[in-house]
Amino acid sequence: MTTKYSVRVEYRTRDNVDEQLLDALAAYHPATGRSLRGWVEVYLTVPAEDFVQLAQTTIALTGKALGAPVLAVEFMPLDEFDARLGLEPIPALVSVSEAAEMLHVSRQAVLQRIENGTLPATRIGNAWAIQRDRVGREVANAEDDALAAVVGAARALDPAADVRASMVLLHCDRCDEVHRLAVSYRPASTGVLEMCWCPRVRGIVQGTHLPETE
Repeated sequence: MTTKYSVRVEYRTRDNVDEQLLDALAAYHPATGRSLRGWVEVYLTVPAEDFVQLAQTTIALTGKALGAPVLAVEFMPLDEFDARLGLEPIPALVSVSEAAEMLHVSRQAVLQRIENGTLPATRIGNAWAIQRDRVGREVANAEDDALAAVVGAARALDPAADVRASMVLLHCDRCDEVHRLAVSYRPASTGVLEMCWCPRVRGIVQGTHLPETE
């Protein structure tokens, strides 16, 4: 009796080979993505009479589809795979454009992160989908780094300054937008100044404090 299986194959490569895999494995309903470590992975639906035949078919398919070494292979009956999907919460996803807006970078920069494996994503048709939580962590890490840079810049201007880092709304004097990452500092010779990290210009600029709103 023939059973349909869900097969996940992970390759030791982070190259942009998705189109190649989708074309080579088109008869097996492929979907490509990136693993948590950024390796290329592909999901297939493969019919087989038993696990031995399934393993042989999968080895033959994956070897012909891509020259990269195979890191891992997972098999599961398709009905069990579908049942488990119903039990697991579906993570919120964002598009490349939405991720770029959240990160204050270009679409090309997001695509580059996906291609080099630093931002895991799943290929759905011709588009990439990225977990919103993962993008949120990227934003938090970028904010931590930027805040440290702003504090360092303020202290470099005046080592004796009273520097206070905060996550406040600041109107950027450079790009005329509002950012939420800033420091206030009081140099010895002047009054209170405020600086922010501007992701548009990738630099530290002065700004004007704005009140928090609900």
